[in-house]
Amino acid sequence: MYSKTNAPYLIASTFAALTLLASGTLAVAPYVAFLSPIVVFNVALPVDLSLSILSTLILALSCKMIKKIEVERNKFAEKEQGLESVKQQLDNTKKGLSGRDSKIRELENKIRGLCYERITIVDATSKHTEGLNNQLNKLTREKQGLEKEVVELKAKVKGQLKHREEILFREHQELRDENTRLKDEKKVIYRANCVRLRTN
Repeated sequence: MYSKTNAPYLIASTFAALTLLASGTLAVAPYVAFLSPIVVFNVALPVDLSLSILSTLILALSCKMIKKIEVERNKFAEKEQGLESVKQQLDNTKKGLSGRDSKIRELENKIRGLCYERITIVDATSKHTEGLNNQLNKLTREKQGLEKEVVELKAKVKGQLKHREEILFREHQELRDENTRLKDEKKVIYRANCVRLRTN
């Protein structure tokens, strides 16, 4: 019940209670035998009643103020409790957010790793493709060279065949001419033999 906020009211109510006791004692002293020495102070009854009423009012006000302070303190404690729960919720939310942040960082790291892996694969694929393209170009050039050689060889073979045909044609012509000449000679010889035989 005692706290720094209600200390003045407790002190005032203590003094009021003492004053009330004193005024009550002074009011009753003439009528009670063992309190007769107090009658010496000779305090008037209206003053005594005024002091007791004032003390009662001070006590009532002090009690009211102390209750009001208690109620306010309870409200403040409830608000503090509410703030504490809000703070706890905020802490939990922060923890959740930090957990999400760590998950986000983990996912970002995974994405970075996948991007690096993709870049590596793309680089390796492009290098492999470039190598294959170079091989294809080389083979294409070789094929073109071979085709050119084939064309040249065909032309050469064709030329040789034509030349051979011409030679064979000439030889054939010569052989025909020779054959014709031999036939003619044979005929001449035959006629000559026939003539000789007739003359004999």
